[in-house]
Amino acid sequence: MIDGLFLRAFETDRLTLRPLTWRDGVFFYRLLGSGVTRQYLGGRVPRRDRFGRFWTYLRGHPKVGIWAVGPKSAWQSVGLIEVSPHVDGRCYEVSYQFLPSSWGRGYGREAVEAVVAIALNSSGLDMLIAETQTANFRSRRLLKQLGFFSTGATGAARGVSGALCKAPN
Repeated sequence: MIDGLFLRAFETDRLTLRPLTWRDGVFFYRLLGSGVTRQYLGGRVPRRDRFGRFWTYLRGHPKVGIWAVGPKSAWQSVGLIEVSPHVDGRCYEVSYQFLPSSWGRGYGREAVEAVVAIALNSSGLDMLIAETQTANFRSRRLLKQLGFFSTGATGAARGVSGALCKAPN
């Protein structure tokens, strides 16, 4: 049921979420170069690697959802959300990153909530997880507001010092 589901655009009250296009290249480059955005995501992606990552995201995969997020009122990409198979191979993970200029407006919550609802209600998935570092208080708060719950520290072997959260269907 996942095939094709992650390839469509949709809207919330204030936002448009759509698959990436080549026009998102500058936004993507800025997002991956933001030290503030990437503080808990392994840091800035080196300039030489950003185009390769963009190309990988742009090509997509039928079992991976990648959406550019932007306000309907003045379309410009301000965030990126991904739903993809988790490294454990047993379930799917939701991840997100937004430009600091969009923080504090509720865009992250609105967009992640919509993606989680689609993933859990229309795809056949029975749960989603999200990994976030314990120190990332804003992300942990957002996930808890959306019904995710902590299952403890995980991923030490992969260098992740965080909490694994799940959202039941």
